[in-house]
Amino acid sequence: MHLKYFAGTLLVLPFFATTTLAQAPTSPATPSTTQTPTSPDSSSQAGATLTKDEAAPAKLLQMVAAYSALKSFAATVELQQTVTTAGQPAGSAPVQRARVQWQRPNRVRVVTRNPSGEEGAAKAISNGTNIFVAYSFAPGQYVKRPVPPTEAIQQTVLAGGAAGPGAVLAFGSGGKAQLETFFKTARSYSLGAAETLNGTPTETVIVQMPFRDSAMRYTFSLGQKDHLLRRLKLDYAGREGSIAVVETHSELQINPQFPASTWAYVPPKGAKATTTLEPLT
Repeated sequence: MHLKYFAGTLLVLPFFATTTLAQAPTSPATPSTTQTPTSPDSSSQAGATLTKDEAAPAKLLQMVAAYSALKSFAATVELQQTVTTAGQPAGSAPVQRARVQWQRPNRVRVVTRNPSGEEGAAKAISNGTNIFVAYSFAPGQYVKRPVPPTEAIQQTVLAGGAAGPGAVLAFGSGGKAQLETFFKTARSYSLGAAETLNGTPTETVIVQMPFRDSAMRYTFSLGQKDHLLRRLKLDYAGREGSIAVVETHSELQINPQFPASTWAYVPPKGAKATTTLEPLT
C-alpha cells in the first residue's frame, strides 16, 4: 500500500497504480489560469470543473459525523485498480479484500482475505494496548507497537494493508479537519446523480483534486439514510496514462457486539516481535 499526502490530507493510493505511472515520462504542464483538467469523461464534466457547491462538503462532513457517532462497526473493504500506461496494455492488480472491525476508542481488527475467504497476506489487530501486525512475506516476525494516543483505528486500518482512502478518512477521528483541507485545495466539488448500490439508495459527491499535470476525480457514494460510505471511485487520465481505483464497502454491521476474543492476537509459533518491520514497497 502506498501512502500519499496531498492537500495536507492523508490519502491512500494503491502502490501498483502510482508506481506504474511513475515509470512513464511526464511532460511538464503549461501553466494556465483557464486550463481545464483532463479527466475521464471530461467532456461531460466540462460544466462541473469549476463548480463549488457547498452542499458537497456538507455531505462528506455528514458522513464523518455518522461514523464518529458509532460505538462499533464492521465492513468488508475491497480495492480494485486498473492502470493504463501510454503505449502499453492496461494492467489490473489483484483485488485487495479485508474485513475491518473496530470498537471505539482503540480496538481494531483488520484481516485480508483471498477470493476463497481464507486469510490473506496481512493482519493487524489493536487490543487497546498494543498494535500487532503480521505479513505473509515475513512469517517469522510480527510488529508489536504501543497503541497511539490518537487515531488508533486509522493507524491499524492502514497497517492492515487493504484499506483505501475512503476507509482511512471515514474511520479516523480527524476526518473533519482533513475534509476542510481537502475541499480548500479541490479544483471543484458538486453533487452527482443518486443511484442504488447493492440495494442501498446512495447519494453522490464528486470532487476533483490536483494530481500530476491534471486532476484526480473522487466520486463518493454515501447511503442516503445512514450516510455511510458504500463506494469511492478514483479516476485519473493524463498524458502518461490513466488510473481507475474502486473501493467498495459491503456487509456493513452497525454497532455490533464483538466478543473480547476479536481483539486477541496469537503470534505464529516461533515468531519474534519487532518494532521495525515494514511492508515491502
